[in-house]
Amino acid sequence: MLSYYKLRVDTTDVRTVLSLLSSYTDKYLVGFENQETDNSHCHAYIETATKQSTLRAAIRKQFGSGNGSYSLKALDEKEPLEYIAYCIKEND
Repeated sequence: MLSYYKLRVDTTDVRTVLSLLSSYTDKYLVGFENQETDNSHCHAYIETATKQSTLRAAIRKQFGSGNGSYSLKALDEKEPLEYIAYCIKEND
């Protein structure tokens, strides 16, 4: 059974984010924001059969723990248009 998540990670490390996501799913969308500022981060939509606890452990290992490093939330629906639009709002 697939689960749907939204993820925010404070990072400039594009390769690590893409590597992490691709190791747990082949269906995701990610947008990077403010890459040249103090507020660099990314937003991602993820569809995966992986448990949320497994994703959290992998994210913590790569980026640290707590709201200052990342946020992962389960979504109620597949491909929520409003969140997907938010992910790509800067057209990055």
